[in-house]
Amino acid sequence: MRTLCGLLLIVALGCGGNSTPPTPEPKAPTPADAPPAGTPTPQPKPDEPKKEDPKTPVVPSVPAAVWEPDPAKHVVPAAPPSGSLGKAAFAPQQVEFQTDTLTFRTIDKDGNALKTMSVKLLEEQAKTAAGGVKLVVKPDDPMGKVPTVGVELPPVKAGDLPKLYEYPHGYGLTLELGKREKGSVAGRVYLSLPGEEKDFLAGTFTADFVRSPSEPPGADDTPFVQGAVTVAGAKADTKVAVGYVGLVKEAPPVDSLVMPFAGAGGLFGRSDNAKPRATVYVTAEAADKAGRYEHVRLPAGKYLVFAASDGFAPQAKWLTLPADGKLAHDFALNPAAAGKLAVKAPAGTTGKAQAVPADDSPLPPEVFATAASALGLDADVRDGVARFERLAPGRYEVRLGELSGTVEVKVNETATLELAPPKK
Repeated sequence: MRTLCGLLLIVALGCGGNSTPPTPEPKAPTPADAPPAGTPTPQPKPDEPKKEDPKTPVVPSVPAAVWEPDPAKHVVPAAPPSGSLGKAAFAPQQVEFQTDTLTFRTIDKDGNALKTMSVKLLEEQAKTAAGGVKLVVKPDDPMGKVPTVGVELPPVKAGDLPKLYEYPHGYGLTLELGKREKGSVAGRVYLSLPGEEKDFLAGTFTADFVRSPSEPPGADDTPFVQGAVTVAGAKADTKVAVGYVGLVKEAPPVDSLVMPFAGAGGLFGRSDNAKPRATVYVTAEAADKAGRYEHVRLPAGKYLVFAASDGFAPQAKWLTLPADGKLAHDFALNPAAAGKLAVKAPAGTTGKAQAVPADDSPLPPEVFATAASALGLDADVRDGVARFERLAPGRYEVRLGELSGTVEVKVNETATLELAPPKK
């Protein structure tokens, strides 16, 4: 959470010689040049209309967008939004609408926000936003009757805080949002802010529509997996990790999100760097309640979905998601529901043994290693044995270099797996 610093309310105020050579005389025609007697004098042809090439479409010229606070003069370009912000060019790479706020954002190579310009709708406007929005705001419209515009600029130097500005009125805005369809919304914007900087943004866009965390995933979010997470004996500082590792045709998709298990006020976290995929965790209202996770817009395929917390055996489950899949799976983390595993390796073997809940068929090496790392299930070989102290009950595949095997782990028992050298 960023600290609000440098808050500034900006309100637009309304009061009141060379000489020219002689033209040569026309040359009189010689007898040889003269037309025959009786020939009519040619008359000038009237101008004929220029024929347009039917293959070339006629595109009316549209003036380039400029700072213009009067909405009556707004002509929204068909091009992506661009303008100026903080005395520099502003061309957002990300546009999203979440709950009640439309945000335009430039990002760096790591996906971190650099500059943002946002429009926060009034409560009554936000309630119907999914069905479309049309707004026109004039600089003299009163505060409290129009959306609030926000601007965030990066710090001038290292160690400084970002600069935040709010405009509760005094700006000119033309805004249209279409209906929400398949997780996105099309729109047009022309926004001019007050001030000497003459900051503005104008263009046509398609924004990601981010659901409110209180709204469960729907048809726009398929395929998805969602469910509840409970943690027995959770404390105020307990954290939980939710995530997945995919077994699909492409490179294995993987994501995880670490959040406080419980928190007041509807605290939630969202990981969406790999758009359109997203992972969301909504904290439990109290330590003895359940949190909620969701993994949405995943490519169809098989996934190892998991939940984990320090001091608990991680819970994981292989699930198959069809193209329109809407699956639910709950996780219950309980320190009492765990077993142990001792993996015996051939003499002289060194390295780390890795364990992953077994699938119906052998996992590709890259998927297996990614899943073991995500779950934190690896153990060093010491004196010929690799020991796993906390494993949820179930069947596991274990690999150690070229050695592998499967074993069943039961609650309150120590399972043993002896890895033999591969047959030659």
